Amino acid sequence: MGPETVRSSLRRRLMLSYLLVVVLTVGGVALLAGQLTARQFRALVAQSGQARAQALALYFADFYETQGSWEGVEQAMTHLREAQWQPAGLPLEAASVLPWRVPPPPWLSKETIERWVNLGEPRADRVRLADPDGTILADSHDSHDSPAGPRLPADELARGAPVIIDGERKGTVVVDAGLGRLTPQQRAFVRVIWRRLIGVSILAGFVALALSFGLAREITNPVQALTDAARRLAAGDWDQKLPVQSEDELGQMTHAFNEMAAELTRQTQLRRQMVADIAHELRTPLSVLYLELEALEDGFQSPDEAITSLHGELGLLTQLVEDLRLLAQTDAGELPIHIENTDLGALTSEIVERWESRTAARGVRLAVQTAGDLPPVNTDRTRITQVLTNLLANALRHTPEGGEISIAVDRYRGELEKDTLVAELPAPSSSRPGSAHGECFVEVSVRDTGEGIASTELPNVFERFYRVDRARSRDTGGAGLGLAIARRLVELHGGYIWAESEEGAGSTFTFVLPAEELM
Repeated sequence: MGPETVRSSLRRRLMLSYLLVVVLTVGGVALLAGQLTARQFRALVAQSGQARAQALALYFADFYETQGSWEGVEQAMTHLREAQWQPAGLPLEAASVLPWRVPPPPWLSKETIERWVNLGEPRADRVRLADPDGTILADSHDSHDSPAGPRLPADELARGAPVIIDGERKGTVVVDAGLGRLTPQQRAFVRVIWRRLIGVSILAGFVALALSFGLAREITNPVQALTDAARRLAAGDWDQKLPVQSEDELGQMTHAFNEMAAELTRQTQLRRQMVADIAHELRTPLSVLYLELEALEDGFQSPDEAITSLHGELGLLTQLVEDLRLLAQTDAGELPIHIENTDLGALTSEIVERWESRTAARGVRLAVQTAGDLPPVNTDRTRITQVLTNLLANALRHTPEGGEISIAVDRYRGELEKDTLVAELPAPSSSRPGSAHGECFVEVSVRDTGEGIASTELPNVFERFYRVDRARSRDTGGAGLGLAIARRLVELHGGYIWAESEEGAGSTFTFVLPAEELM
């Protein structure tokens, strides 16, 4: 599956997801709104029908009181279909000035006329009058005006308006609207509402589709840019930096990618430089070995002199290979560490005693200061000895005759952020010195009075094969692996190491190791 397919697939899924959410939401709202509207409309129609049924009950009551029976009630029903009555609130005398189609029936009382509201306005509502037993006496939709007919269902009869004469129920008026039944015009109105809601839902769906396309592009375009940049990075094009266009998760991912690309570029450059340095470090002793053997074959050098020179070069090769093997083991996590409870102050004093003769031969003073009551440290004595040895060798290499190397062992009392912390290296754990409540560290610092290190060079002193002065020979400058090894060994103990220096005033290398707090 190619990148275009992946992008299209992701964009399609996002668009469909947005569209589905909008359609379900709008469709659900439209369905609910339609049902609530139709239900409320039916309730309003039923309420209006009940009011009309009660008014018609008065109309038919006047007829019954005048006639004394329901005989001729079909004529009263005819008046409902054909007559138009004056509106409520007008006096009866105003009837003469209104355009009546059919005059009010003579048996209708004045009180009923005065309270009437368009009683005789022709309507599509079906009106039925039934006797107390439920037999239909008159039906507004019965073209034959038959006084007799089928019986009304009990539930419809119960919802009708009673016709009461002298406290006795003489009949019941049932209006279809009062039963919640809609006329064709009303049903058409409800259908119009449904069509409008469906139309709005479809329009919302198209709007959502257009918006989802834009939103999906905002998400997939940065993802595609990251994909393309990652492919170029994998192909060896290390100069990859994407613009961070937002502060959201996509922006954070782009920022993380830029950091990763920059770190990969740096590591690649260091690896290339390391390979070149290894080739250089191996070529020099091999060239010396080759020249010594040629001189021995040509008789220009005695066997004893050649053996001494060859032995020295082989020792350098052996040390270089051992250092590389150690670094490879630490990188792979295969270096064996034998942890034991160690008095770091006592261990430092032992190492200083072994180095006193060597520093004295170079005319350099060596001093050590150890604080009392130091908490024990769980370390591998051999590996920490190697760390201190590398730091002492580095200090001695850069301290001129008459200078001084001082070592101090004490509790770590520094703050988390130090203005003097120039080159700090990350440890395997996420914590930092003093960052965890109750943590205790012991620090060892090695200070010399040498030429110091420039601020531009200081961040790189722990890199492999890095030498501040590349003009130095291997005999005086080393292979550039001692500080890198010291860093990795300290990290394996969960510690931290950094360097501080002032050009022309010397350097200080400090490492801290976690210790057990004394009770």
